[in-house]
Amino acid sequence: MRSPNPYIILLMQQAFKKQGFVVVFLLLFNLVTLLGRDSTFIDAAFFTFWGYGCGYANVLEFLGFLIFALAPIYFFSGNLTQHSISQENFVVIRLRKKRNWLLIIQISFVIAVLLYFFSYFLTLSISSILLGRFTLEAEKVTALLQGTVPMIDTTASIFKAMALRVLELCCVQEILLLIYACVQNISVSFFVILLMYLPLLYVNWIWYPFGASSIQRFIVQDNALTWGAIYLAIYIIGYFLLRQWGIKKIFD
Repeated sequence: MRSPNPYIILLMQQAFKKQGFVVVFLLLFNLVTLLGRDSTFIDAAFFTFWGYGCGYANVLEFLGFLIFALAPIYFFSGNLTQHSISQENFVVIRLRKKRNWLLIIQISFVIAVLLYFFSYFLTLSISSILLGRFTLEAEKVTALLQGTVPMIDTTASIFKAMALRVLELCCVQEILLLIYACVQNISVSFFVILLMYLPLLYVNWIWYPFGASSIQRFIVQDNALTWGAIYLAIYIIGYFLLRQWGIKKIFD
């Protein structure tokens, strides 16, 4: 009998593990958002991707942003246990090259993030229907933006932010792996990632990459495409560093 493909096993382990917890988390998150802001479906989606700006301190808004934005990184960190990268793990043993592990991890993370956003909109739809708030009217968003920024396409802004968030999370995931390669502790690595978002509270850096996928960061400057290119460049550099140096340190 042919043994299972180790690449498929690793992909399944990393991409689909804990998806039940993700769905429950997002369902609760959406219920809190809808009830807390008395929002409709489209309002809640926009406020979620509205994210956080920079140079001001609003602790509750900042925490809400971090919880949603970094949840995929948190779940990824939980999957990246010492056993999953141990030389004794039968999946790792059967991989022909450790660099193949890196490639599968990257693919599985992208799949996990896409599933995360799919689950988000699915649970938001269910929550909105249950609460009788499933409508595409964006009354609260219109009130929020009136007189502050030019009129924008709400739906387009949400999907721009989601696309940028995918790129940002991929970059953050690589930074997490690079930190892990140095400290060999996933909890410390995740804590360092959290620290990298703290400057948003007190420094007004327009080109600070962490959190730039927030609508309120890119809508004023109208630089979503620029940030997309920046994130792509960061990702390529990060992948090169991991492939040439980080992967050796991780498996030492």
